Parts: sequence; structure tokens; C-alpha cells
Amino acid sequence: LQAGEAFAFDSAELSAAGKAQLAAALGAHKDDYIHRVDVAGYTDQIGDDAYNMKLSQKRADAVQAELVALGLPKERIIVSAHGSADPLVTCPDMAGESLIRCLAPNRRTEVRFVIPVVSTAAAAA
Repeated sequence: LQAGEAFAFDSAELSAAGKAQLAAALGAHKDDYIHRVDVAGYTDQIGDDAYNMKLSQKRADAVQAELVALGLPKERIIVSAHGSADPLVTCPDMAGESLIRCLAPNRRTEVRFVIPVVSTAAAAA
């Protein structure tokens, strides 16, 4: 979930578009047993590290709350905050609004569904 689509810049409030993305992702697995969902929040490097860790945690928590509202049990959701770690892009020699736009891919929340695969091959042998 990209911050520009799911969260406004410097915000942890999940947008209607972000909620729709989560509903669609969960709906794609409606026939699967979802063992666990890993939710990881990230920010860009703008701001200090402590602030970014808090913001990434709040974004991950917002995604968790929406997944729970959609019917997923809270105990199956593991939330983590990573602040500005693991950037997807770097934007050297930029400042102001162009830097904010350039760094948008780094402001994200990653959601990974863990669905066990059951094989009946051993039972058939």
C-alpha cells in the first residue's frame, strides 16, 4: 500500500482507496485459509528516526485494524515498524516537493498473506 494512495503524506489514517485495496486483497483469498498476515510499515527518510518509527507503526496498526474490521482475527496479524529502513528509491540532489514526490515509493505498508499449501501426495502414495 503506497502512502500516496493509502495514506496522505505524514498521515497514518487509511484512505478509502487503501481500504478498498485491502478489501480486494483479502477478497482474492476468500477461499483460502489465511494462516497469518505480516504487515510491515515504512516511511521515507524525511523527519527524524524516532518520528518515522512511530509513523510507520501507526500505519501498520491502521492496516491491522482494517483487516480486523474485514473479519480477519487479530491474533493472525503480525505488525512491524521499520521507519525509513529498506528504501525502494533514492533521490539525490532533490529538496522540497520534488523530494517528497520522488520518495513516495518508500512510504509504504507491505502486506503479506501466509497461506499454507497442503499436499495430499504423501497420502496417495
